Amino acid sequence: MSINKQYYICADSADLYAWIIRNKNFLFDRNKDYSRTVKIPFNNQVVDLIFVHKFSNRKKYDSLTKNFLSKTAGTPDYILFSEDSENPILCIEDSKTAPVGNSVIQRLDKLWPLMISTEIKCPVVYIGPKKGLDASNKQMRGWEQSWFYKSIAKDIPEVFRLLDDVNQDVCEESFLLITEIISKNLAGEQIQKTQITKEMLSAMNKSMEKHVRTYNKNIFSGKLFQRSGVDAHPAQSTLLLITETRKTLGLPSATLQITETHKQKLLKSKTRRLKRILNNGVNFQ
Repeated sequence: MSINKQYYICADSADLYAWIIRNKNFLFDRNKDYSRTVKIPFNNQVVDLIFVHKFSNRKKYDSLTKNFLSKTAGTPDYILFSEDSENPILCIEDSKTAPVGNSVIQRLDKLWPLMISTEIKCPVVYIGPKKGLDASNKQMRGWEQSWFYKSIAKDIPEVFRLLDDVNQDVCEESFLLITEIISKNLAGEQIQKTQITKEMLSAMNKSMEKHVRTYNKNIFSGKLFQRSGVDAHPAQSTLLLITETRKTLGLPSATLQITETHKQKLLKSKTRRLKRILNNGVNFQ
């Protein structure tokens, strides 16, 4: 009896697994270690796609993703591995959230370091709606309104797969991409990551200086913590983009205009996002 080729998908939630069970007529197994196997036909063979969910199989999840996630500041939704490699062959963050305000930037602390890294060889992809309803004012908002889209995202559709149909399920698009990558891997095809060039990063940095009101040349004045003392996620994610981009471009470290209280909170923080910002290099004013 032939043994099915195995792929592991490390998942931050069960959304994609649940979508497959509801929408595809595939056989599946609930394994003793709490992982889940979906049997997917590919031409004349069957692939075992094994879901390792972070919340139910943390030890296995960490063993597969530890090295990869050490290179970023968050946990992407799906990280795909073939059985014969320690390095992933695909990384996906998908979102059903309408692209309103800082919602896009807030998710990039998971992806941006991976997207621009020359060490990471696998495709790193964001999937989400191109437009959606802003519940606060009942108006449609879209990526085209974002400085980030205009300066870089529109030029790399392989990296930012934005769905024109507001009714299209992001899980469906994620599944299509995963099966596309598995098919290429089975055929022995080279899976290439879309490289974000320094020219693109330089243009984006200039766009940030123009459109991010708390970023002027190399000075960042955003409030990294709220009055209550909790993390101000939008400001921190924006600063992470700035420091990652400046470091990759070889520019001088950003200078932070923050209070002494916030400086000490930053220096003592154990969150991955803030620790990475410090490791990228910052000055204080």
